[in-house]
Amino acid sequence: MPGLPFAPLDKALDLAHKLGLWHKVQAKLLGDPGLAATHLAIAIREVRKTFDSLRDTVLEITYLGVPGQEEVDIRRAIDRIELGQLKEELTHAKGSCGRIGNIYDRHLDAWFTRLLNRDEAAELRILFYELRKMDNGVIDALESLVNQANPVAKELHGLLIAGKEAETRQRVEAFSESLRPALETLSRTVQSMLQFELKLIEQQRLTEHPPSG
Repeated sequence: MPGLPFAPLDKALDLAHKLGLWHKVQAKLLGDPGLAATHLAIAIREVRKTFDSLRDTVLEITYLGVPGQEEVDIRRAIDRIELGQLKEELTHAKGSCGRIGNIYDRHLDAWFTRLLNRDEAAELRILFYELRKMDNGVIDALESLVNQANPVAKELHGLLIAGKEAETRQRVEAFSESLRPALETLSRTVQSMLQFELKLIEQQRLTEHPPSG
């Protein structure tokens, strides 16, 4: 199997690690509910949707290596890669970056400056600057991943046609294993963002509708 450099994923995974900054300032942000916090939840949802697309693409590719699958299921997954169906679906992940930048400029920059210390606000400014360019990192990673998986899928298809099922499974497992660390990082990132998003939504709900009694 040709070597598969996953350098395009590095930029996306680096951004995923930087999103951990929310943990440092989460208490302060949750302690100041209001319209800005709602806009932050919207921005986080947009970021999460893009990382969801990357995670789901990696997940679908790694499913090729799950033991015990029927040959027809492996063949179907290979066809989705080889025929470009995964690549077509990437277009749905584009377009969030402009909205994220607008939300930051209009609703979050002043809020962060007022609520956080200078260093924290500066870190978030840098983070949102990178999120503005997310199409150049995360979306490029999606496209590169599918492009690089395509020749692998073609090779696996050839092995299946030749009736070399055991060799096909060995190649699939090795290919999938190389992606598992990235999959774990992306899954943690998506879960963390979802939890923070839900906390912001719940905080806003309690502010607008405080419990009686």
